[in-house]
Amino acid sequence: RCCQQHDTCYDNLESYRCNAKKEHYSYSWHQGRPFCKNDSWCNQHSCECDCTLALCLKRNIRNY
Repeated sequence: RCCQQHDTCYDNLESYRCNAKKEHYSYSWHQGRPFCKNDSWCNQHSCECDCTLALCLKRNIRNY
């Protein structure tokens, strides 16, 4: 399910002409959570897709 949500997130970005797989972005960790640093629209949203995936995998670690 986590991977499916991540794929959907990336697909949604493609509709805005963002190639999420090639975006470079910056993030930091705070209290065990990733946070995206403000960047361009595509970079920011690509980062958010990846952060959401990371948190989903963490919550469901027994299934992966």
